[in-house]
Amino acid sequence: SERPTLPMIGVSFKRYLTGESLHAPRTQYGVELHNQAAWIDGEWKLRRLVTVFPRAGNAPWELFNLQRDPLETHNLAADYVDKVKILSSAYEAFAKQTMVLYAKGKLIDYVGIDSKTGRYLAVDPQTLQPVPAPLAIPLDTKSDQ
Repeated sequence: SERPTLPMIGVSFKRYLTGESLHAPRTQYGVELHNQAAWIDGEWKLRRLVTVFPRAGNAPWELFNLQRDPLETHNLAADYVDKVKILSSAYEAFAKQTMVLYAKGKLIDYVGIDSKTGRYLAVDPQTLQPVPAPLAIPLDTKSDQ
């Protein structure tokens, strides 16, 4: 027997994004995709990008004021330590509620798509050379943490 699919959690932003509504349906929400994470609370955005770290879990939180810095160029985390704590706690509650799974081990950087084969390319962590993505994933399943 198959397990039932859990219902989606959230609200549609369609009316806001298409201009039918001037206001976002909510001002606090979390986002997670491929171990990249963000928590938005009004004008504040807490984000974690893991692209330049050797281990996905090592990426620090960054903090941005979207009203003053919509392009997210000035990380304010060091200036607003308490805000980072509050928002990261909110994100962790979101992650627990939505059953976010955290990647562990070595990060394998995505570098593009091979124009000849159409396959994703990644960087092999040992050789630092581009390889087809499925071949770049280490078979060792032991946790590095």
